[in-house]
Amino acid sequence: MKGRLVFGLATLGLIATAPAIGQETFVGIGGGATLSEFAGGAIVSPESQWGATAGLTFGVRKWDYALSMVEVNWIQRGGKIAGEETRVDYLEIPFLIGGSTPADYGFSGRVFTGLTIAFPVSCSAPVESTCDGKRSPIVSWPLGGQIGRSAGPGRFIGVEARYFVGLSDTFQGSFFHDRGWQFRGIVTFPVGGSR
Repeated sequence: MKGRLVFGLATLGLIATAPAIGQETFVGIGGGATLSEFAGGAIVSPESQWGATAGLTFGVRKWDYALSMVEVNWIQRGGKIAGEETRVDYLEIPFLIGGSTPADYGFSGRVFTGLTIAFPVSCSAPVESTCDGKRSPIVSWPLGGQIGRSAGPGRFIGVEARYFVGLSDTFQGSFFHDRGWQFRGIVTFPVGGSR
């Protein structure tokens, strides 16, 4: 099941990017903060906690408007349960599609959505056995936007806000998922194939 899920998401990413290869290809780096919480199950009053994230982006832009991006990020997600902090660090791979506005006066905006698959790399919880039940992988739905300054094909510096909702339980038998925000600064650079 896990192998088929990874294969399916990878195929989706390749299909989304293949038609746009040769239009405008870019790579980027980004990093910032997360604010996440657990929701669902027996959690009546979610409590948020701060974390961090950093990662790399590969993307293409077609017709000046359509975007496809694949990322590899390290991200901290978690929340407080009864006032106790539980955090899981993930290696996540978002497959994103979206659009961008023309770079009038050098400024541009972007919006995107897609699917994210995340693999846990570490866990900390008040009850150590809690981490033994962490699920791998988990899937979430991101929705976000970027605004910044464009300096030619593939060159972009800006800020991003992204909301994500977990589509699978964080821990085995927990019946709750994580959700929250990412706030990042981003910089992209052109690579071969840009117009």
